[in-house]
Formats: sequence, C-alpha cells, structure tokens
Amino acid sequence: MKKFLPILVAALLTVSCSSNSEEVQTSVTVLTTEVPTSTTSTTSTTSTTSTTSTTSTTSTTSTTSTTSTTSTTEPPIRNLELDGKIVFSHHEEVFVMNADGTDVRQLTNDEAPYYTPVWSPDSKQIAFRWDQRDDILPRIFVMNADGTDVRQLTDNIINIWHDSPDWSPDGTQIVFSETVIGSDRGDQEVFVINADGTGVRQLTDSEDMWTAHRPVWSPDGNYIAFEGRNLWEMYHQEIFVINIDGTGLRKLTGDGPMLPIFEDYVNGDGENNYTNSSPDWSPDGTQITFTSNRSDGLADVIYVMNADGSEVYSVGQEGADFDLMPVWSPDGRYIAFQSNRNGWAEEIFVMTADGSEVYSTGQEGTSPDWKN
Repeated sequence: MKKFLPILVAALLTVSCSSNSEEVQTSVTVLTTEVPTSTTSTTSTTSTTSTTSTTSTTSTTSTTSTTSTTSTTEPPIRNLELDGKIVFSHHEEVFVMNADGTDVRQLTNDEAPYYTPVWSPDSKQIAFRWDQRDDILPRIFVMNADGTDVRQLTDNIINIWHDSPDWSPDGTQIVFSETVIGSDRGDQEVFVINADGTGVRQLTDSEDMWTAHRPVWSPDGNYIAFEGRNLWEMYHQEIFVINIDGTGLRKLTGDGPMLPIFEDYVNGDGENNYTNSSPDWSPDGTQITFTSNRSDGLADVIYVMNADGSEVYSVGQEGADFDLMPVWSPDGRYIAFQSNRNGWAEEIFVMTADGSEVYSTGQEGTSPDWKN
C-alpha cells in the first residue's frame, strides 16, 4: 500500500490541477464574453490581451455614447438624402448645420441674444432678431451666411419691438412684425422693408387686427401669411393671409364667421381659447403648415392645409407637448421643427411631409429655417 501511495497522490493532484485549469479557462471565457456590457475596473484589469483590450475600449465607447447626446451608432436621419442647410437659434446664438444634423457651426458669439434666423433666397445672407442692448428693444439685422458683416436693418424707436423677419422670394425685401410695448391693445402689425433698410411700409391695420405676428412670404411673392387675432375673436389666434399691397385680408383657420366670443371667455370656456401659429408655405405655394392646440387646448401639434384654408389635417404625432415652428424642406418632402419630445430641451427634428416618420437631428435648438 505504501508503495502505491505516492502514485495515488500524484494522480489526485493531476486531476485537481486539470479541473482547476478548466475552471480558470471557463472564467476567462465568461468575462471576455461580458466585456461589451461591463464598465467595472475589474473587467478592465482582467482583460489583458490586445483583443480583449480592444473589446474593452469598445465597451467604454458604447457606455459613453449611451449617456451622450449623440450616439456612436449612426442615427436613422443619416440615411436620408437631405439637401440644404438648417439655420437655427441655440443658447441665444445663431448656428447652421447640414439638414441631417452634421457639420454644426456657430455663427454668432455675443452676450446679447439672437433669435428667429432666416435664410435669404440665395442662401448668402441671414436675417434675424437681435436684442442688441438692454436699453434698446429688439431690431432686425442681416449678416452674411458665414456670420460676417452684421448690419442693422430697422431703426431704433422707443417702445417698438421688431421680430420674425422673412425674405421676399426675390431677396429684395423683408417682412417683419412690429409690436408697440405698453399699449392698452394689441398694436402688433406687419411691415415690409427693403433689404437695404429703406422703404418701410405697413401692411396690416389695427382697425382690422388685434395682433399680427410671424409673417411669411408666399413663394410667388403675392401674399403674406401670419398668425394673429382679430377684434371679433381676439382670444382665438388664427392663421391669416393678406395681399402684398395690404388688401384682401382673410382668415384661413377657424370654423364659421367671425363672431364675438367674449361671453364664452369670461365664463371660462377654455375650449374657445385655442391658438394656431407659425405658418410656413410649401415650396410650390399650394399648402401651409402650422401648429395648433385645437385637439385638446394644450399640446401643440403640426398641421397642414391647402393655401386657401381647406383640407386641414394633422401630420403631428403623440409624444410631445410642444411641436413648434414647422418649416418645409426646399424640395417639399420634409418638415423641420422644434420639439421637446426627447425631454425638456428643445431639439430640431425632421419628419416626412405626411408625418409618417420623424427623425431627430441630435441638435438642441429652436426656430429652424431650411434652404439649399
């Protein structure tokens, strides 16, 4: 028995080592498999080979991209063939990017805020509202598309606020809204000015309108659409159109004639206090997109209608409290807009013109405008 004891011990040790070796190998295999989802320092320490180290690096990138605004995985919008560039406001500055959210560039850098930038028809200039100084109310300015040569367009007038510029199709004029601060009534009108700052003229009249805001030029240059409230329904905000000479004011949204609703408003009928806002013409001039809370009086949804106000339909989707400032793509196939559907911050989104598909550009911002 003593003769065979060393041999038995040696055999047992051999089996034990072999078993432990298999356990170690199995353990390493499991760790290697789990590296892509692991973020602990233990996994990083265990990964000693170059292959495992590369996998660990991939894991770190994946973890970072999950918490980052932009994922390392190409978002679906990158697969679309989107022409042109989008100019927009972000943190009170003007930015420009490709329509798919790439190549983002900041054009302005100033303590005073910039808002509502819009492209000129040839995409060589940008008009915008600039709150230049605390002692001067907002004015309309123009700059080159690269942010150079900033020049003031509208005059400094006490208690006057200028906002929401838009270019004429030929680029020779700019339409904008003017608000009288401290007035006991709306006193918000639409004006037109030459692109060189001369020849200011008023289009809307306070005798007809309580407010008139966010004017946009039709592609044929004959009409101006805008959001406003008239004296008969001042608690309804509707979309209006007016001829370029100031005649032919007509309401596109809202059902029925212009009847007083003051009694309903005083009685607290919230359903009568809806808004339609931010119109934009389709490139061919046959349709207008806008936002409205008509569905429930709360959430703003994007709608499309014919240019004469007929056939209104929603292209918006559930999932956001505010889908605002819609603008058509140059080819009419898409609509860009700002929304908080991904959280509290406003982002620039692009959707198909029928609303069937919505894509995030991955960029925070407001007031987009899209040109080739």
